[in-house]
Amino acid sequence: MERGALKERAKGVVKRHYALLVAACLIAAMLGVEFTGSLSLATMSSLDQAQQTEGDQIATTVGGAANGDVDLYSALLDIFQRAGAGEDAPEQSDGPLGQVFGTSRGVFASLVNGAASGKFLAILIVGLHSVAKSGSGAVMLLIGLALVFHFLVWMFVKRNYLVVLRRLTLESQHYDKTPFSRFRFLFKNRRWLNPAVTLMLTSLFHFLWSLTVVGGIIKYYSYYMVPYILAEDPSIRPLEAITLSRRMMKGHKWECFVNQITFLGWHILSVLTFGLSQLFFSAPYEAAFFGAWYGELRGQAKAAGVEGAELLNDGCLYEHPSREALVDAYPDIETLRAADLSDPISRDRGFRHFVAVNFGVSLYSGKLEEEFNEKSILRQRAAAYEDVLEGRAYPARLFPRPAKEKRSKAVHLNYDRHYAITSLILMYFIFAVFGWVWEVTIGFVQGGVFINRGVLHGPWLPIYGTGATIILVLLARFRKKPFAEFVLAIVLSGCVEYFTGWYLEMTHGGLKWWDYSGYFLNINGRVCAEGLLTFGIAGVVVVYYLGPVLDQALRKVRPWLAVTLSAVLLTVFMADNLYSSAHPNTGDGITDVTASIVERTERQNL
Repeated sequence: MERGALKERAKGVVKRHYALLVAACLIAAMLGVEFTGSLSLATMSSLDQAQQTEGDQIATTVGGAANGDVDLYSALLDIFQRAGAGEDAPEQSDGPLGQVFGTSRGVFASLVNGAASGKFLAILIVGLHSVAKSGSGAVMLLIGLALVFHFLVWMFVKRNYLVVLRRLTLESQHYDKTPFSRFRFLFKNRRWLNPAVTLMLTSLFHFLWSLTVVGGIIKYYSYYMVPYILAEDPSIRPLEAITLSRRMMKGHKWECFVNQITFLGWHILSVLTFGLSQLFFSAPYEAAFFGAWYGELRGQAKAAGVEGAELLNDGCLYEHPSREALVDAYPDIETLRAADLSDPISRDRGFRHFVAVNFGVSLYSGKLEEEFNEKSILRQRAAAYEDVLEGRAYPARLFPRPAKEKRSKAVHLNYDRHYAITSLILMYFIFAVFGWVWEVTIGFVQGGVFINRGVLHGPWLPIYGTGATIILVLLARFRKKPFAEFVLAIVLSGCVEYFTGWYLEMTHGGLKWWDYSGYFLNINGRVCAEGLLTFGIAGVVVVYYLGPVLDQALRKVRPWLAVTLSAVLLTVFMADNLYSSAHPNTGDGITDVTASIVERTERQNL
């Protein structure tokens, strides 16, 4: 098919699946795996905007979809030169290493900027440098654990998301509806380990070939189809997927390069619009185009009998199955059509019903709530099956290698559930503790020092717990509209973060526990676009995945134990609040937010 025809098809795909593809590409940009230029408006500081724009544009032009890679060789050279000069650590704001960590000081900055293999290796070198400079065995152990944590996130979240993004673009080619639940494609099919290993090996091979300079460019295109192959069948063995990609790209590397160059005008426009044009159109357009192009190369490989192409047998991605095949695969649709799926609490019009409908909080008995949850799941399932039978959505049951059934009862991710009060309390502390651990590990990796983040003294950051729980409660009525949920999560989280920062400054003599001053689109240094986008994505993940999973698990805890644990945690938490109101947690890295972690480490080593 002509390139022009493929682009017209891609525009049609974007038009049909606009919200889904924008969200998918935005998540990719926030994770730092692709389309990072679309966040230039959110992440650039006004002081170094021009410098970063030039560097990002060069990387975009050469790397195509792998936007934002840094020069690993320069970063490593910078590290070793500084180490040879007797310096404890390189400055974070200058030189190639500054590009590795980026100008962002946001909560998720370290992982967002450490996406590509080169960036991750540079961060690994810095972490190991912190280990070498530390004289404490305990600190060395903690830094090592933090590095392991970052590596696992890079391997199992970022690398796998490349496959998820490809899967979304492939399903969107021939179907009018691609549900947001397809973001869980790898987990629903229990195929998340093999893609992670495959892409880790791909990154390793590409890095080794990059040592030859020219080989790195060639192998970039040779391995280009690996994520697409895994998106079609994530169970293909690593070396088979890599080899098949090489065979499919034989004779098409230049074509791939030219395809990327045709989007150069869009990348220039992205620079001129600070990433807005890429975020709202060209990133989804480019993703849809290369999804269509993969389909063409796949068809050519199978027609030419390329060895290994027989492994690509997910025919439903490229043509609609017959009505008979769908009816055979979904025989239970008739049972669902005949079943009574009415809401068991719809007859109640009292206070409990008001709280359940408007805030998603359950005040009903466990038995009635269980009935509501089961019928809610069945209603969602019936609607999804109807879309499949009418040819509007991909038939997941016809996936060539369906997941094996587990012996244990699977968790039903019913996002439209009513949460128990004890579940909300315990989830509040789970998210608050996770946020604290996350920020502490960033401090260990970057500077090799322990920083007890937050105004409180305990191991929790309330803003994480507050943000997650209020999104679950106050936005309960919008759960059936994912895009509206995302936008409102941004607004709600922004209000919480802004007024929390304002309150802390007013009550503690102007002390700041975070400061986004210098960021593009920041408001008085209390909120910025990067943080709001992160909270919006995190809110969607909480509503449609983490919240249901945690609630399902916490409901299995004995009621008396859940109430006791909630009471104990609330008591300790309130005591921490009372003590911290008079003696807030302050100091380097806590309220001295304008100093870099590396600078603090240097002062400690003097």
